[in-house]
Amino acid sequence: MKNGYFAALDPFQPYSSQSVYSLGWHNLALNGQWVPAHGGSQIGTSTEFFRFPSKNMAIVFGANTQGVNGPLFIQRLYELLTDEPWEIPVYAKDRASQTFYDGLDSAFEYGAAWFDRRRKPFTDDPQELAKAFKYFNGAVNLGSLQSNHQAALKAITDGLHPVADAAFLKVGSFIAAKLREKHGAEHEKVYHTMGALPFFADYINLYQSQPKFPKELRFNEAFEKVIAKWNEDWARTWNDYTQRLTITTASDIDVLGQKLKQLFAGAEVYPNFVWALRNASLQSGGNGVKAAKLNLDLYPHHWRSNASWGVYLLLLQRSPGALEGYRKMFGELGQPLDYFKKSFELNPDGLTSAYMNEIAKGYSDSKRFDDAITLLKVAVELHPKSPILYGSLGNLYAQKGEKELAIQAYKKALDADPDFERAKEMLKKLAP
Repeated sequence: MKNGYFAALDPFQPYSSQSVYSLGWHNLALNGQWVPAHGGSQIGTSTEFFRFPSKNMAIVFGANTQGVNGPLFIQRLYELLTDEPWEIPVYAKDRASQTFYDGLDSAFEYGAAWFDRRRKPFTDDPQELAKAFKYFNGAVNLGSLQSNHQAALKAITDGLHPVADAAFLKVGSFIAAKLREKHGAEHEKVYHTMGALPFFADYINLYQSQPKFPKELRFNEAFEKVIAKWNEDWARTWNDYTQRLTITTASDIDVLGQKLKQLFAGAEVYPNFVWALRNASLQSGGNGVKAAKLNLDLYPHHWRSNASWGVYLLLLQRSPGALEGYRKMFGELGQPLDYFKKSFELNPDGLTSAYMNEIAKGYSDSKRFDDAITLLKVAVELHPKSPILYGSLGNLYAQKGEKELAIQAYKKALDADPDFERAKEMLKKLAP
């Protein structure tokens, strides 16, 4: 623990967005289950080991090649063996709603996984539980998120940690214990398949059916109404079709878009296919543009869909004829910088200078130098103090033989970082 936070809590890949790394093991919270896992590679081998104690199952992967993405094979085998999804991707209608859902998911994932591992709640002390539910009700609150998003987001982020007395762990594990007591272990497959929303909806139904259930262990009326609506929306949209849907560059985007728009109509929460549509949009031609536009239409408040559409508009501006054709197809397209700015506002940690530089590098590696330069010119508007972006811009100009523009870019890189050695070296060559 460090400064009131679990130091081992690692919300990043490679294993899962719900992974805690400690003492050599990744302890995954997988749809409310505890899953210890580990893996590694050396020259000539790659290995992975995942245990699923509640299912009395383990999956081991081995390859005679280094650097193989073993978890990808583990995930697919898990889905085939259990008929349960590895991921339960939820998109909510706006930023406040998405953070509200993330709060629900945090308590469900880690709290239920705590119970799954230990077969008991974090605490059964009435005073501790009352305090934890009070904290949860205050943090996971749409009104607070809409009026002061940053403060509410911090309260949700802190909820798992000792700094907040591990309130979310206490709430989630207590609910898991009560639902096990009410419905039995077999019913937990519902939560492993459907996630946080039926988990909370079932708990609300449980206490509403018991007039003497302690008031301090209930949620407020506004919370109950949101869960009722969202659980209904989620049950309708996270169905057999969407659970098994695979989106690729071969997908018919017109048919897919029509089906998903019809299915998601009127829903405040529905499945999140942002990443899959983003990958489908990377192909050249009309299908790629259609995938990027569908991504934006379905997920207007996601940073990645806005970033992807911004990239497409940026590149289309270099082809006036194609741009006009897509205007006729989609209507008003907007300006690339507006979508980049919205993406940055939605998630400052998403559209980073490193992320934009990586996209530009991909274009450069494919000999699409003009596309890379076009993107980097916008990137430096968003990140005017990034030496890496200016350095990459200078490199591209130098490759194209545009000496003066390269010198200008390298000078700006040095303005941002006077110790940027690459820029110093290139300026000596270009302007001795």
